[in-house]
Amino acid sequence: MKKLIFLLFTTTIIVVSFLSIKQFEYIQFQSFNNDNSGDKLNIVVEGGNPQKSKVENFRLLEDMAVNANVDLQRTSYETYKNNKDKRVYYVAFRENTNYFKNIKLKSGEFLNRYSDPNDFLSTIETYDNNQVGQLEIFHSFDPIEIRPMISASKTRDIKGTYTLNGIENAERFKKIALEYGFTVKTSKEQSQSLITKYPYQDMMYKALLILCFLIMLALLYDVINAYKEIAVRHLFGYNFWQIGGYLLRKYINIFLNSFATGFIALIVYLYFYNQFQQFFPFLYFWMKNIIPVLLIVTFIFIVTWLATKSINISQMIKNRKPIKLLFYLNIVVRFIIAIFLILGLQEGISAFLGLKSTMTKQEKWSLLKDYSYLGVVATPNPSLFNFLHNEKKQTQFKQLYKDLESQGAIFISPSPYYMNSSIDLPLDPNPWGMEGRKIEINKNYLSVNPIIDINNKRVKVPETRKNEITVIVPIKFKKHENNIKSTIEKDYMDIYNRKDIQPPKANILYVMNKQSYFTFSTNMGQNNNYEINDPIAVIVNEEFDPNILANTLSMGYGYYTKNSGDKNPFKLTQDALEKYSLNEIWQPISVAYSMVELKIANDREVLELTTIYCILYLILATVLLFFSSVYYLEINKQSLALQWIFGYNFFEKHNLVYLVILVFWNISFMVCFFITSGTLLLTKVTLGLACFDVLLISSFISIKEYNITKQILIEK
Repeated sequence: MKKLIFLLFTTTIIVVSFLSIKQFEYIQFQSFNNDNSGDKLNIVVEGGNPQKSKVENFRLLEDMAVNANVDLQRTSYETYKNNKDKRVYYVAFRENTNYFKNIKLKSGEFLNRYSDPNDFLSTIETYDNNQVGQLEIFHSFDPIEIRPMISASKTRDIKGTYTLNGIENAERFKKIALEYGFTVKTSKEQSQSLITKYPYQDMMYKALLILCFLIMLALLYDVINAYKEIAVRHLFGYNFWQIGGYLLRKYINIFLNSFATGFIALIVYLYFYNQFQQFFPFLYFWMKNIIPVLLIVTFIFIVTWLATKSINISQMIKNRKPIKLLFYLNIVVRFIIAIFLILGLQEGISAFLGLKSTMTKQEKWSLLKDYSYLGVVATPNPSLFNFLHNEKKQTQFKQLYKDLESQGAIFISPSPYYMNSSIDLPLDPNPWGMEGRKIEINKNYLSVNPIIDINNKRVKVPETRKNEITVIVPIKFKKHENNIKSTIEKDYMDIYNRKDIQPPKANILYVMNKQSYFTFSTNMGQNNNYEINDPIAVIVNEEFDPNILANTLSMGYGYYTKNSGDKNPFKLTQDALEKYSLNEIWQPISVAYSMVELKIANDREVLELTTIYCILYLILATVLLFFSSVYYLEINKQSLALQWIFGYNFFEKHNLVYLVILVFWNISFMVCFFITSGTLLLTKVTLGLACFDVLLISSFISIKEYNITKQILIEK
């Protein structure tokens, strides 16, 4: 038993250490280069000096930073080789910069205002001759680079959002910028202050729960095995404190040795993992996670120590152990484990089904490798969207939208009814309404997801007509034609002109039944393999209200622009945005397929983690069930022997056991029902576990009962 306790405690230290590494690396990556020493403000550059070139304007920015005695920074999300993402900080340094005060170097030297425009720092070794240093970071998910501000002229326009610290610094910089002929505004930085939770946080709590339960049971079993030894000490006058000293001497070496083993394993792992980068900050973080573990183990030891007060000398003399105490303790612990097992299995099965659904549609998803999605440039300045209220700007935006469409942009936006999170929502009272059985698409979508009309030909959308909306409707809904028309005309009343109270006319194109529209979005239609069957489809065109169209571009999904090639996939889109001076609002963020890769990676990670923990939960629950069956037979051995003599069959002797199992899993189901959704899957999981329990308990009892009954009859 001592070896088991050593193994369990060592495993606890190793598991907590590993999960601490995973948690710390993600938190540090998120917070990298976030200086919280003062108020962070945005400098929104709406225009540079019109008499200067782009490169000269960036040079002026560097001069302004020196004159204002500030470090000016611009954050950019870019791609490098093989379309991998990287984060780049373009910085204009002041004379005596303290920009790097919270950043450490692994090798090389820092940048300064006199650095070559091509010099840069990176969190990885790039083997580029222009890399002057490698930044120290615990672990880098995507490369992070720091470059001189002038190098931004190669990839970015002077317009954009820059940041610096301090309100006074911002006002001083703004004043100088205006003198240099720049058009700038200042605003409070609205960056996210909270760290996004990482899955390993929850996994750490679950792991601790399992391992601490195991340690507690191992200690109790060890004390029960030493029941006579402790009782004899009571008999010879040992007081409560002396018994505690005896137990402490017995277990302290085990805990110290296992702690040392786990810590040495951590040190060796860190050496090969990152050569001790950010070692002391991580060690501090690790201690914050390991101290609660030590406190829990101490509490378990104290509970075990207190339990020795219940030792009965007369029971010891009769060689009777506190079997009932262990029996009921097993049931309580197993009930808690059962709750986590049900929830874990439900989560794991959901992740597996989601992963399977995604993988089976790879042929469709792969189309997104040729498309990208747009994102709003990080700025809280709402004035950038004022162009929507300017008639000339509205015309420019419509022309941009038309250009993107001509390049091959696709768009699909299902109603909220098809959201993954809306699976249990009832259909809108009007099934053709905004939250009903409806989607919005553009013409180009039909080129990647063809729909067949009632003449068995690919449906053709007619040219856009003013005050007319084209709607694709399955022929089975023809009997609802008037209702569909009236609903569409009402919902899209002012879609072309907010001042026009005349509703547009709905032009219906009927198509064959049993056709589907692929959502091209991982958060839509997952439960139907990302397909939407037989909806009505409204065709969106460039004449729609610019406010509506602007929202479609800004969603981050649904609207995908066509890539221009592998070398520079965003060039077509970037050129179109710059052509209409809208690149300070939207920028291509990433290849659209990246969200599918992220979905697959997340599902795989959840599936792997839940599989590991469910296996551990299942093993623990099985072990507890085995001991419970042994204790049950030990407690009831006299009556079971009599029943065997009088010819009771197996079920008649143990029907109470099956009743208890039924109640046990019924209560477990009720608890989980109030914690999670998905009643059908929850029922299947609970029913499966209950059947597994019945088979196991029947096997355990049938194996052990004969020997125990035989022993009782021999003794009698």
